[in-house]
Order: sequence, then structure tokens, then C-alpha cells
Amino acid sequence: MKNLTNILKKEDEDLIIILKNKNLERYLFEFFSIHPADIGIISKKVPFLSNLEMLENIFLPLMYKNNISLKSCYKKFKTFIDKLQLEDILWKRKEKLTGVELFKSMLLRALSVDSKIIFLEYPTREEFDFVKNFIHTLKSRHYLWVLVKESEEVVFNDVEFKKIIL
Repeated sequence: MKNLTNILKKEDEDLIIILKNKNLERYLFEFFSIHPADIGIISKKVPFLSNLEMLENIFLPLMYKNNISLKSCYKKFKTFIDKLQLEDILWKRKEKLTGVELFKSMLLRALSVDSKIIFLEYPTREEFDFVKNFIHTLKSRHYLWVLVKESEEVVFNDVEFKKIIL
């Protein structure tokens, strides 16, 4: 784990992380839990809560970390909400959302923690392209770290990111 932490802490660029050793997946999430302020996570392993509306779900990490109100969070990220076309789903519960709406909500949550790194776990190529293109439209610089299974590596062969094999 210590070696993995040292490798990832040095990375200030876009990465494709190819997971050959399934046992290291747990260590990746431990790394992210140790550095939560530095990394926005898009993963099904970080679910939304059923008893909250999406607005609360999306901004809960930001409200908790920075002790700011839901209204302030909404104002701060209104541009992202509009760009992602999420305004109509903010007062719905996660069970009422489509897969695309949930994915966009995870992206907004990852961006809202003001992290320089966005970690995308096991995306489809379409999801990867969407996040990459969206991040590219932003004024601030975010690094995209993408975890892929060894069997899915071929889908990302043309991506010009640094590749790390774990």
C-alpha cells in the first residue's frame, strides 16, 4: 500500500490506471479515503443516499467539508448544474433518475469538492469521453484518473494519458 500511495501522490497528470491485480482495488479506495479533499470520485462504490434529494446528495461532501449552506453550494455550482442539465432532477430522489442523470450527478459531486483530481472508476468509453470533454470546457485544471480492468484496457488504447499498471 505504501508503494501505491507514493506512486499516486506524485502524479500531477491525466492517468489510465490499469488494474491487473484485483487485490489492489481496495488499496486504491483506502488511498482516496486518506486524501478526500484532493480527489473527487465518480464511482458506484460511493452511492447516493436514498433519504436525500439529489441536491443534498450532490453537495453533502462540500457542505460537510467547508461548513457551507446548501443554498451557497447551489449558487457556487449553478453554472455546472446548467451545463450538465441537472436543474430538473435536483429535488428528486436517486430512485427516480435515469442512469445518465445519476452519472452526471456523480460528476457534479466530484467537481463540487473542489479537487484537482477526478477519479473515474470502470467507465464505459462513452462515460470517459463525456467526463473528459466536460472537464476540458472548465476554466480550472482537473486531472482525470481513470481506473480500468485489464480486460477493458484495449478500449482506452488510443487515449493519450500516462498509463500505470497495478
